[in-house]
Amino acid sequence: MEHDSILNLPPEITILIFHCCVDKPHIGHVYPPHNRGPLVLASVCRDWRNLCLSIGALWASLRIYPAQYTTVRIKDLLQLLHLWLTRADPYPVDLHVFHSSWTGQIFRYLAKHSRKFGTLGVTINHPFYFPNRRIRGRVPTLTKLVVDFVRDREEPVLLSAFNDAPCLREAHLSAASLQWISLPWGQLTHLEFSNQIIADCMEILRETPNVEVLRVISKGLQSISPSPPIVLPSLHTFELCHDLHGQLLSYLTLPALRTLQLMSLASVNAPILAKVGSRSGWSPQSIRLTGMSPEAVALCLQSISSLEVVEICTLDWPAYDSSQWQPLITLLANDNRLLPDLRALTLRGFTPNVLSLVDMIRSRRDGTRQDVSQLAFFSLHLDDQRDRTDAMCEIHVQLRALANEGLDVVLSGKVVMSTP
Repeated sequence: MEHDSILNLPPEITILIFHCCVDKPHIGHVYPPHNRGPLVLASVCRDWRNLCLSIGALWASLRIYPAQYTTVRIKDLLQLLHLWLTRADPYPVDLHVFHSSWTGQIFRYLAKHSRKFGTLGVTINHPFYFPNRRIRGRVPTLTKLVVDFVRDREEPVLLSAFNDAPCLREAHLSAASLQWISLPWGQLTHLEFSNQIIADCMEILRETPNVEVLRVISKGLQSISPSPPIVLPSLHTFELCHDLHGQLLSYLTLPALRTLQLMSLASVNAPILAKVGSRSGWSPQSIRLTGMSPEAVALCLQSISSLEVVEICTLDWPAYDSSQWQPLITLLANDNRLLPDLRALTLRGFTPNVLSLVDMIRSRRDGTRQDVSQLAFFSLHLDDQRDRTDAMCEIHVQLRALANEGLDVVLSGKVVMSTP
């Protein structure tokens, strides 16, 4: 049988194959249903079961969906959870507990296993019942924490279970504030916010001077009291989504920034980027601009002369057809002050005039433009539903010609090879 042939492989190869088969194992109700956990492998035959039960790493990840559990079934879940975590020894566990009224009871049980936490994700809808004292100071291997607060009450209840976690470096927080959660902020290097009020973000960022990677999904325009800029001296990667008015940007000083990703920044607020750069004295090397108008993109690129890698993604915005990007292509072809150090350019979701595009690329490769670096890489990802077949063919012909001239070219995810 097929499973017998796998057992004839060296054990380390079989283990790697099993690892590839295990994907987000879970217990509980999840939609759409899927089951790629070790229990499926263990059900094939006795030999597979014995092998699965002996590989702790296969059990070191678990997602729990207890929303529809009854009191009787929650006891069964806790028993299964005990067996699962026992099998995971000695590996730290990647554990996520999703939204449920049973979260407090589950974590009161999990407290005895807290020393095994490596990555922990939890939805907090009843913080008053969370067992802070049972867990606090007992998470020596916890490196990453994901907390989603469901605020169904006005008065905050502080989650303090993880404020003594010596290895914690990464936190993903949703609807959080200093009044709702206490963490060892000073040791965090990776921080993500979602569904977040900017004022709460700023409050937390003042406590995280060592953060190196920051991702923020804003809730839109908000009222913010004026305050001094926040200096993040170690931040090298920053992604900001849906801060249409640049409110958070206007309060940050980022001297070490190298990679910047912006989504949905309005053109009228794009000049904020120049002010942040002037205040920070930064030299970013890479930028990705998503869901922004051609005018906003141009203003952002004009604000940062140090960029070497640029990616522009239009999403699916019918308000901007390809012709509206032509002024930017023209600027790139003629203005030596715009992106003089550009070495890699990626365009997604629109098709500029192919001849103008090729002329622009050649102008940045032929060495005739003073103080303009040679473009080494170009990638174009087309929206196949909007682009005609004949246009695709013409683009491919022109890009192959550029590949023949030595440019690394990718078209819709495929490398364009030069003609032999």
